[in-house]
Amino acid sequence: MSQRTSFEKSTEMIRLVGALMRAQKHLSTSVVSLVGDIQEQAERYVKSDIERPLCLLGIKEKGVPTWVKDCLTPEKGYIHITVDRMAPGGRAIDTGLINPLTGKMMTGSTSGGAVNLLKGITDIAIGTDGGGSVLGPALATQLFAVMGKGLGLGTGEHHKATDGKWFEPAIGILGRNLEEILKTVEDLMDMPGVFLKERQNKDLSGIRIGYPGPGITLPDGKDMADALRPAARNLEARGAETFEIKAPDGLWDRQQSLSWLCSIWSEKNSCENPCDVIVTREGPVDLFGIGDSVAGLLGETGELLQKSSGKYLLRSANMAGCTALAIPGRELASGYIVICPQGVESAKKAVKVAGCLVEFDERPALFEEYFGKKLFDLP
Repeated sequence: MSQRTSFEKSTEMIRLVGALMRAQKHLSTSVVSLVGDIQEQAERYVKSDIERPLCLLGIKEKGVPTWVKDCLTPEKGYIHITVDRMAPGGRAIDTGLINPLTGKMMTGSTSGGAVNLLKGITDIAIGTDGGGSVLGPALATQLFAVMGKGLGLGTGEHHKATDGKWFEPAIGILGRNLEEILKTVEDLMDMPGVFLKERQNKDLSGIRIGYPGPGITLPDGKDMADALRPAARNLEARGAETFEIKAPDGLWDRQQSLSWLCSIWSEKNSCENPCDVIVTREGPVDLFGIGDSVAGLLGETGELLQKSSGKYLLRSANMAGCTALAIPGRELASGYIVICPQGVESAKKAVKVAGCLVEFDERPALFEEYFGKKLFDLP
């Protein structure tokens, strides 16, 4: 090990100590427990030849397969430090946690993972997404996420949804920036560089991007199509072809959004509408309403809350078998959901689009200063 690498790993160990001190403050809230073998993992990391920065990992308390941790080892630059809280019963809201950004109740069910990222405890949070349980918390906290069903990153378990349908949750990764979550996806798939290379590619030539046409009113009163047009023009300037697709007015309803999303890439429409990527503008998430199926089924009041939750295709992307990325913007608890059909090649196109959206609609500098990673920021 070089002297420089040794010094860098020493500073990373100091950062680890700070993260553990912060994690202890949040035991029984966003942190269920600390992992028992942290010291052993740290020793393996220090002894390894890895030169990448240390990635502190939190994993959701239920649902994540054991092979995920087996892939993300100290020899690859990861140390698993926390077991992250999930919303009780897997709900889409967590009444026991407060969103550190908005002050509202936290979006679920990967609620603790997102909170721990904002608190500076972890660098990457691994969760599961059945109907928006990773993508939703990410946008609600202005974080990045990828849901990997279309890349074969399923949990292997099946659950019954509130409508009685069975589905397999996907593995999802949340982080403070796009590069870190893409690197983690590559490590889970054992495909180094496959997506990070695309992240640097700003040429969108040949990529067809669809987005919902007029008629969908966001919780802040804007029409989704109007909110998306500036981004669409920016993507066109980079070579993409963008166009509106007629979408149901009830895109907030999972059954309608799922049916619409599945129809886009059905065999019937594949020749008529060869769309590579779908982009939606979603949010503010759980700020003006509550995007939860339990509350949403309780009469007109519950439906009104559901409609005002700011959740649209993020609720149905996994059930449609797609790959999806959550890209935060400068508006509070809002951003873009970038969706593509199954396959690595399709995901490469989505990553290119996502990378361009990051640069077009950057989070404010104050957010980065307040919630960014600080090496010696001990609690």
